Amino acid sequence: MRIRLSMLLAGCLMTLSGCANIPAQADKSVSVKPLQVTGRYVNAMSSEIYIDFKADGTFNDKFGRRSVTGKYVQEGNRVILTPTAGKVFEYTIDGNSIVSTDGGRLIRQ
Repeated sequence: MRIRLSMLLAGCLMTLSGCANIPAQADKSVSVKPLQVTGRYVNAMSSEIYIDFKADGTFNDKFGRRSVTGKYVQEGNRVILTPTAGKVFEYTIDGNSIVSTDGGRLIRQ
């Protein structure tokens, strides 16, 4: 039993050490997908409240007459918005909508 376990362990180590010497190569055929959150998200109560997420990583937040622009990143199911002026805020992706930390929901159009 001990010999079998030692042989199995040795085989695993040889396999792993062989993989360590393979140089990493960038696959140039892989295209970059647009972020999952890209598009317009509108408040269910008022169409004058929405956020446009653009594929270039920028956003436009419209709240009636007020408009805020900035950059965003998506980390898993979280979307972090960094306005050009003001504080950073965050949304969570929930199906076809995003939900703010205070519970406000915007639905993808």
